[in-house]
Amino acid sequence: MDSLFTPTSAQRHAMGRILHSNDGTGRMWRYCKNGGTALTRAFMVSSEAPSANGLEIVSTGYTMSVGDIRFEMLLTTSNNYSDHELADGYLYMNRSATAGSTVGDTYLIKDNWWYTSDTVMTVELADENGIRTAVVATDELSVMKSPFRDVVVTPTTQAAIIVGIPNVDVTANYYFWAQYRGPCAVIVDTSETIVIGEPCGYPATPNVAGAIGPIGADTDTYIGNAMTVGAAAEPSMVMLNIA
Repeated sequence: MDSLFTPTSAQRHAMGRILHSNDGTGRMWRYCKNGGTALTRAFMVSSEAPSANGLEIVSTGYTMSVGDIRFEMLLTTSNNYSDHELADGYLYMNRSATAGSTVGDTYLIKDNWWYTSDTVMTVELADENGIRTAVVATDELSVMKSPFRDVVVTPTTQAAIIVGIPNVDVTANYYFWAQYRGPCAVIVDTSETIVIGEPCGYPATPNVAGAIGPIGADTDTYIGNAMTVGAAAEPSMVMLNIA
């Protein structure tokens, strides 16, 4: 069995699977796939920024019937999605042209592959009952990858949600467990000072990608509460509470 702290080149679990510790610490991890750049332990990691090419697509010429599990859909040319990349991701409905509104319907994607070049994609749903409300050719829909696939170190300009902290260094494109609950060492930003017991996370003006600081403004992102005070560019223990 692979160790919790040993990233692997092959996928072992579904993206986002939750692992609970049984040692009383309350630690929890999410199963993730790293993107194309190696990750360093103890820095925050985030989802890849959502692709605009997968959002608010008019379903021109393609329909979906109630109960359909596998169907074709039209995507923007040069959308950069590859076969199987949307597995464990989501399909959701933005706008409906009919009285039987599809708006807000959301489905888990089991798999995807190209039907014709890079414009028509076959999508297979994981939801066993398939489409709940019929989709007509003028409805608008979106697809997005799993937030745990192709994660990146949280940039200094935040572009997506924070998903966790790697406890070990992670090779590019490897699979690993990112801690998101319980006590965890996280690097403090070079210009920040955190306070024991106070909330911390993505600060207003970070200098180092993935490093934490105190938070308070609406533009900050909470990840937990400080348990110890670490010097700048060194780790502090944080009681993680990432959504």
